[in-house]
Amino acid sequence: MNDTDLEDFGVIALSEPCSFVREGKVLTAPLGHPHWTKMIPTETREGRRVIGSMLWIRKGIESEPVPVPSPDITAALLHLPDRSVFIASVYVVPANPQALAETIQLLRQSVDTARRRVTRERMDILLTGDFNQHDQLWGGDDISPARQGEADGLVDFMNDSALRSLLPRGTKTWQNGKHESTIDLVLASEELAAALVRCRIYGTEHGSDHHAIETTINVDMPEHIVQPRLLLKNAPWKEICAKITSTLQPLAVNIYGHVLVDVQTQADQLMSAVLAAVHALTPVAKPSPYAKRWWTHDLTKLRQIYTRWRNRARSYRRAGTYSEQLEKQTRIASKEYHDAVRQQQRRHWEEFLDDTNNIWQAAKYMKADTSLGSSQIPPLTRRDGSITSGKGEQATELLSTFFPPLPPVIEDEGQRKQRRPVHMPPLTMDEVERSVFAAQSWKAAGEDGLPAVAWKRVWPAVKERVLTLFRTSLREGILPAQWKTAKIIPLKKPNKSDYTAAKAWRPISLLATLGKALEAVVAERISHAVETAGLLPTNHFGARKRRSAVQAILLLQEHIYKAWRNRRVLSLISFDVKGAYNGVCKERLLQRLQARGIPATLVKWIDSFCSDRSATIVVNGQASERQALQQAGLPQGSPLSPVLFLFFNADLVQRKIDSNGGAIAFVDDYTAWVTGPSAEANQGRIQAVVDQAIEWEQRSGATFEGDKTAFIHFTRIPCRSSVRPVLVKGQEVEPVTSTKILGVVVDSELRFQQHIARAATAGLTAAMALKRLRGLSPSTARRLFETMVAPVVDYASPVWMYKCKGRLAAAVNRVQRIGAQAVTGCFRTVAREVAEAEASMRTVQQRHAAKAASTWVDILSLPTTNPLSKLRVIPTRRFRSPLQQMSTTYKVSTRGMESIAPYTVAPWHRRLAADAKETTEEAVNAAKQSAGICVATSSSARNNIVGAGVAIQDTERGEPPSTVVSTTVSARTEHNPYTAALIALAEGLAQIPLSTVSRNIYLFSDNRAALQAVCRPRQQSGQETIQQIYKSAWALQGHNTVRLAWCPTPEFELGQKAKEAAKAATEPGQIPQSTRPAARSTAISHLKAETRKRRQPIEGVGKHIRRIDTAIPGPHTRMVYDRLGSKQASVLAQLRTGMSRLNGYLHRIGAAESDLCACTQATETVEHFLFRCRLWDDLRLQMLQHTDTMRGNLSFFLGGKAASDNEKWKPAIDAVLATIQFAMATGRLESSSYQPSPSQVTANRDT
Repeated sequence: MNDTDLEDFGVIALSEPCSFVREGKVLTAPLGHPHWTKMIPTETREGRRVIGSMLWIRKGIESEPVPVPSPDITAALLHLPDRSVFIASVYVVPANPQALAETIQLLRQSVDTARRRVTRERMDILLTGDFNQHDQLWGGDDISPARQGEADGLVDFMNDSALRSLLPRGTKTWQNGKHESTIDLVLASEELAAALVRCRIYGTEHGSDHHAIETTINVDMPEHIVQPRLLLKNAPWKEICAKITSTLQPLAVNIYGHVLVDVQTQADQLMSAVLAAVHALTPVAKPSPYAKRWWTHDLTKLRQIYTRWRNRARSYRRAGTYSEQLEKQTRIASKEYHDAVRQQQRRHWEEFLDDTNNIWQAAKYMKADTSLGSSQIPPLTRRDGSITSGKGEQATELLSTFFPPLPPVIEDEGQRKQRRPVHMPPLTMDEVERSVFAAQSWKAAGEDGLPAVAWKRVWPAVKERVLTLFRTSLREGILPAQWKTAKIIPLKKPNKSDYTAAKAWRPISLLATLGKALEAVVAERISHAVETAGLLPTNHFGARKRRSAVQAILLLQEHIYKAWRNRRVLSLISFDVKGAYNGVCKERLLQRLQARGIPATLVKWIDSFCSDRSATIVVNGQASERQALQQAGLPQGSPLSPVLFLFFNADLVQRKIDSNGGAIAFVDDYTAWVTGPSAEANQGRIQAVVDQAIEWEQRSGATFEGDKTAFIHFTRIPCRSSVRPVLVKGQEVEPVTSTKILGVVVDSELRFQQHIARAATAGLTAAMALKRLRGLSPSTARRLFETMVAPVVDYASPVWMYKCKGRLAAAVNRVQRIGAQAVTGCFRTVAREVAEAEASMRTVQQRHAAKAASTWVDILSLPTTNPLSKLRVIPTRRFRSPLQQMSTTYKVSTRGMESIAPYTVAPWHRRLAADAKETTEEAVNAAKQSAGICVATSSSARNNIVGAGVAIQDTERGEPPSTVVSTTVSARTEHNPYTAALIALAEGLAQIPLSTVSRNIYLFSDNRAALQAVCRPRQQSGQETIQQIYKSAWALQGHNTVRLAWCPTPEFELGQKAKEAAKAATEPGQIPQSTRPAARSTAISHLKAETRKRRQPIEGVGKHIRRIDTAIPGPHTRMVYDRLGSKQASVLAQLRTGMSRLNGYLHRIGAAESDLCACTQATETVEHFLFRCRLWDDLRLQMLQHTDTMRGNLSFFLGGKAASDNEKWKPAIDAVLATIQFAMATGRLESSSYQPSPSQVTANRDT
């Protein structure tokens, strides 16, 4: 206790301290200390250790004990200047589930007790101690699947109390010889976790088999200078546009195409005019008088009343007088105040969720540290061991870490072969406008404070100026200075033990949104040149369209299996470039861009883009002074940086992929491999790969991170492996048994146990966060699960899904169980299969099968430039890879699959525009008034055939329909109405002679999706047809005007003829008139529908629900639950599953002394409660009025299908709602339900 290293600690929590009883007193070692306050449990036990925990709290910290009736829990309240903290030291007897359950229950009660004693709004929770429980959530990947589940009670408590584990996952806290595990935990509430500085094993050992854990939390209030916030959503944009126009009008920038002022002057004029108008006319937000949005003036009064009574009672007690009346009044005031707080919080939250616009805002609460700059930066430790003082020194230390200098010596590359520059036409208004409007409207803005939505709203007033500015910038090769300044937000890197080191933080660069629009235009043009002219290696998978990390991993995995089938070993080494974007050497980048065919004018502009950059960094809410960046590299937040980095490391990546080896890269992650008969045979060749990488590093000025370099041999035959290291810059790198490649933990035998464990842990964390969002309707909770939880678990599932079986699948199914509870509010004891069906959630197997089907079809539709498209996937018996299993499971058309390229048309080409009227009447009237060549198109899908129809009429000359074309496209399993509508549009344009001049050509379609695809061509299905439409339109647009429009067919005569032609093409017996490849969208939809049919019925569990609903699992449960709120859903789930707060079930699980109903006539089952209990006869009348023939039918009233119902059955929604209303009126299924006596019910009824 006298250790000087402990002087800065505020609390020391001990588990299993040395203790004994003498003369009825608990004695500890030491007995006491002048600088520390000792707290021990209120109860003791018989035996060698009479208490299991204790606390030492430094004197000077105001604290008070919280009594807990347990010898293993010591709890206290710390009263700090800005908050109160409930802290508890906990010990749980090992291998004793009952002890864990009792400990959790006591912790719940003690937290509630502490909350009632705290008068201020904020109370944080910190629990620490020896919990003696194993779980992958904190123990890491090596926790045996057999141990999973033993800590479910603790996990549920963390979920309910919004607690996070602070110790980095997998940190070993107990060691005995060769055995070690993670059984000591530090759990904290979200706000404390956000202020975490470090949580790690303490450097000093004290002779125990448990390691001491050091936790540092920054609880000082950060300085915060409040800047006025503009209410851009309420801005008068018409007035702002008018003011901008009047300001810019006298400032001419060009006359007859001749630019009069330079780039910087243009940018200054534009930015000053826009900023002045926005700041002058936009209203400023008024800050709330309360820190908590839910706080009210009435709560302030109640708190003052409670505080006054409490202080008076304390004064009496200190004077040695006990006043029962004062104590009673204090308790009454305390209860009234805390009840009002809880009710107001609940009411405010429910009102918040009632607004559908807040759903995704609520989703952000599922993540920790979601707001930029929310993490407080502690004083940082420099490399020399000194500590920074003040925000200025913190900013300097962070910037020097984020932007390290280049190596002092960079070797010369010598002469490079120069490729002929690709042609790029002048910038067009169409591509600039697309770039501006494609940006996320409310994404965080740069230093100027203007988000993208501001430029979208003022676009009519500035678009000509912006186009001139962009063109001048690219032509002169100069980027305006204000677009070179970044606002840097430091964010915590996850799972770091010490956040006093600057390298534990990562930068996010916020750039000017208009500058990013220009960078996005340049990036799109370079990307188009890459894909169409082949400027980069084909095995580069990052930052390229129609490529993904999953494709790269599948390619590598397929080559591993191919090596195994050929009795070979694949040896792999993986590198990661340190600093990546920030570490790019500008001179080398420019040389490589020019050598690979980027035009000299654009290279000059990129030179300006990388030069003279500066930054400010936000430290604890305050922006530092702007500093010039000597080595800026490529800015992190720029849309141009990823594609430029591909050129920077293209020489490193360019390796041929064949049976002897290959390489893949994803931006800055580079992976290369060789194959051979054994690992020893591969050693020389893998060393050559390393040497080549080091040569590239020395020529590029880059640095590979040594601790992220991984070396692994893939084989399932131990004798073919090797432990011989490879040399990387003189350092030996030992081969490992597993490594992370592009986010997937890949082991040497491709079993994926570690990855599945990590995926399940991450998913469990997300599901617990979702469950904490109480009050969500089932439909909202289901959407959030599908978008926020499932993707966390399912990342790269086609790679590992076939290994997710048995115990590994059980870990993933824990996520499903908690997710289903969040959707329906059902009990934890409900079987996972039943909960999934009630929540209408796809099973893990269904999600994985749907993703695999989509991935397989995507691979079949890849262009030939993608390495995956060249793989020959032939089923074999030995070493069946995931791609082989997909090929046999997901059959597609024998005609082949359409090929979808990264680009449909070049970025600078003008897109066709569609005139989409808001109403059917407007669209029909516009179509009837069209004077010119009218082409109506339609599609039809029936009789398992898809057809297209075209009708053409010259309305300007008053001619009858001259051409009607009927085309049988294909079978319904290969195409759909959308692709048929595209074919109809192409056929319609093809019917118009190219000799047509000076005419208005109107192209009508009744398919909105097809028109949208034509106007916004991307990598979508039907791409080849869209290209045909553009070619025909361009050919006609030279001398005519081509317009597209939506018009429904029923009220448009020409459209009716096109629809009739489409239907004629789908008559039985019609044969397709051409052999078109299958559409990707149709193949994916067909395969996903097949996977939905394969869902297994519920067996072995859910006896009650299977009795009342023979259709489960089925879509009807979604129909029912989507009509309900969270409370209603919880009530219905209890009634349908039979696991409820009724005595019949509570007695079965030991939670009630008797299973009898309060009416004492029978067991209180769901059926008795709903139909027979005489206590609720009056309340039941309205429910029974919904039917005369189905009274007493559980299936009818609970939305289930009875065995006697026919195939056309549908749930009676009104009856279900009436049943829920009845159950809620009784109060029996509420969490605080009570047992009424017959006299109470009669009295209530009479009242």
